[in-house]
Amino acid sequence: MSSHQYKDFKIEKKLLGGAMGKTFLVQLLTTGIFYVMKYLDYIDDDDKAVADSEISQMLKLASKFTVVLVETIIYGAQICLIMEYYKGGDLRNTITDLQKMPEKDRSI
Repeated sequence: MSSHQYKDFKIEKKLLGGAMGKTFLVQLLTTGIFYVMKYLDYIDDDDKAVADSEISQMLKLASKFTVVLVETIIYGAQICLIMEYYKGGDLRNTITDLQKMPEKDRSI
């Protein structure tokens, strides 16, 4: 599922959140497009099972309402999940912010 290599991306900054792994904003050097890159351990069978399960779930639940898994890249002892980047942040923060506003002012 990989059409790029790790070296094709430039890390811009670390992103907050992510229960497992580390998450970064990255830029694909050839196009300038920004993505989210999530690193997951991919060393032993347990690590691989957890990562493969997450990838499988993302593919299974893919829709126009979810973040798209663009590709995966094996990088040393890790697997990198390359996902679409949405400038507005995560949905949980957006919902929390909207709940603080009067209902008549809520619109996305």
